[in-house]
Amino acid sequence: EAEVPARSFALGRPWHPTTQFSDGRYADPNAIGLAAFIHCDIDEHIYGWDKMSGKNKAGEKTWFYPQDSRFYEFSNSGPGAGQGGEHYQLSAVDAAHYTIENHFLRLAARITQLRSHHVSSFHF
Repeated sequence: EAEVPARSFALGRPWHPTTQFSDGRYADPNAIGLAAFIHCDIDEHIYGWDKMSGKNKAGEKTWFYPQDSRFYEFSNSGPGAGQGGEHYQLSAVDAAHYTIENHFLRLAARITQLRSHHVSSFHF
């Protein structure tokens, strides 16, 4: 879209949800995100991966960085594809593992299993 400035949006950022732990409420340091953009047309408004902040156990601001997450690209096109060091390119061998069967169908089966368990164990 013409009104969206070039390099104005991140492709993604390492979100760490605020979680209640036995020792307090803070950004979950073990929530390591995964995103893979494969064969995508990425327009010029995308600038790559960005950092994100959260609160640590002591309540202080802490930063989470893309290089500590599992963020990948493979064979993308367009003016926003693969710009700069903030993009992480998969090899063809690694990209071949990202299939509907390996990810979405397994996830759908797991969601169905969880829903079945939840509904069958729910008592009115």
